Amino acid sequence: MLKLRNKLLILAIITATLTRFWKISTLPYPPNGDELAFGYYGWSLLHFGTDEYGRILPLNFPSIGDFKYPALAYLNIIPAVIFGLNEITTRFWSAISGVLLVLITYKLSKLIFKNEIAALASSWLVALSPWSILESRLGYENHISMFLTTLSLTILLHIPSSIIPQLKKNKLVLISLLLLVISAFTYGAQRIFIPLILLSIIILSYLKNSFLTKTRKISVIFFITLTLIIGISLVPQGSRGRAFEEAWKGLTGDQSNRLQELYIQAGTSQTRLPARLTYLFHNKYRVTTFDFLQRYSNHFSPNFLFFYGEASTEKIPDMGLLLFIEILLLPIGLFTLFLNKNKEGALFVLTFLIFAPVASSLTFGGPHINRASLMIPPIALISGLGFANIVNSFKGKTNKLALYLLALGISGSSLFTLNQLFIQKPMDKPWIKEQVHKEVVKEIYKIKNKYKAVAVNDDDYIYFLFYEKISPKTFLSNSEITPLTKDNVWERVDRLENIYFKMPFNCPKSGKLGVLYVCSGQEVPQNSKVLNVFYFWDGVPANTFIEFYPLSKMPSKLPELPENIYYMVDVETGLDYPDGIIPDNFPSLW
Repeated sequence: MLKLRNKLLILAIITATLTRFWKISTLPYPPNGDELAFGYYGWSLLHFGTDEYGRILPLNFPSIGDFKYPALAYLNIIPAVIFGLNEITTRFWSAISGVLLVLITYKLSKLIFKNEIAALASSWLVALSPWSILESRLGYENHISMFLTTLSLTILLHIPSSIIPQLKKNKLVLISLLLLVISAFTYGAQRIFIPLILLSIIILSYLKNSFLTKTRKISVIFFITLTLIIGISLVPQGSRGRAFEEAWKGLTGDQSNRLQELYIQAGTSQTRLPARLTYLFHNKYRVTTFDFLQRYSNHFSPNFLFFYGEASTEKIPDMGLLLFIEILLLPIGLFTLFLNKNKEGALFVLTFLIFAPVASSLTFGGPHINRASLMIPPIALISGLGFANIVNSFKGKTNKLALYLLALGISGSSLFTLNQLFIQKPMDKPWIKEQVHKEVVKEIYKIKNKYKAVAVNDDDYIYFLFYEKISPKTFLSNSEITPLTKDNVWERVDRLENIYFKMPFNCPKSGKLGVLYVCSGQEVPQNSKVLNVFYFWDGVPANTFIEFYPLSKMPSKLPELPENIYYMVDVETGLDYPDGIIPDNFPSLW
């Protein structure tokens, strides 16, 4: 049995490695600006000790205005040493955390449930988890942060073991605390989850004969320490990260209007109530509570978990975030959880699951795959327990048949997941600039010196810094950057060398001579020369390089355009631009 267990666990780790690292640079799509920023920071800190703005060893990274947390940036120094500045560096830690989570989930399940089948099943469910596979292939902070938190909690629960010498115990305490601190400075959701889960461990330690009793003092120290560190770190606005922008801040306009409607209706109703009683029923506290509970409960809806997921770019087409077989395993596991002999262990897992989506529920919008990724470990633990309960419910040949059927169900669900992730997702609504931006950036840099200026959409400076390996010093000495102020934190880079950002059109109707315009969409001006077209993976035009020429030089028959590119119906013939050309002395390129 020992050899079989080891073989199955090693095979699960190998499976997780393949599903996380295969074509990691390009699938399900190449890295976006946030991912590239974290990769660039690791490389920049390694070689220059600063971020792109020249700030030495910063505790937050202003970036495009979202003030990224520091931990992943500093962790990326390690892959930057090994791989240099490339896409693998940006996604290295996410992929590694996805592989190691398999082993940690096995250890945590074995510790809590003392069931080998449940532990192995949980490890396989993590290895094949659609949620974890997708998150492991993106260079965001949430998956590595979730892994660090889970690893720390696993160590914390192991600390009371009497077989651990005192010296080793002290080291484990420090390691566990350090992991929680790093996690809290990796992703914002942990700053809410970590104090909550530590508080729950303290409360559960008071249960009779609880194995958590021996962790009480350590958990209390952890809770006080982490709460103080997190609280102090939240004082500067820049240290709050993107959570400062995403967090719920009060009633929306629609909610305020609805309250007014309810007050008016109560005042004109045939059945009158005292105004104070109406206010007791309808006030901002009731609306806020209901709004939070609705967002929270949506994280547990079958639609989110199994059938649709959520509507962000990370969505997996035609499925949710869990394997379809878990429609069976998860409810059976939840039922078994309440029958488990280790009551405090079962309550810990349940508490883990209950607190996991709290931070996500405090933000605007529906459930989010990134913000709620803390749900991955407890769901795997519960589903693995459900797997074991089904298998153990049968004896003899029926037991083997149940095992084979469940294994077949997991295999079938996994094959569907892999198809959706690696074949369908790259082509499902594929119009994201990451598909072509690397080629666009490199082409711009190759030809930019032939032009007086290059005009592009958005504030995509990080793509140029990353793919051209531009040092912070070079960037600062060759750019126009709006100073950082309280009212101006977003998209501050206006120019890099002769490349001008934030063109407010997909493609302008008029422009200056000798300027390269990088258009998006399918339409180009009639008085333009198309130089190059970059297509999304499905053949839809992503970016078109054009030059302008005067309307007076337009041929009677316009040149034929590349595939799926069309001329605009109108031309710019205003008094300011009588020949469709912007004068050189005009202060803008558009």
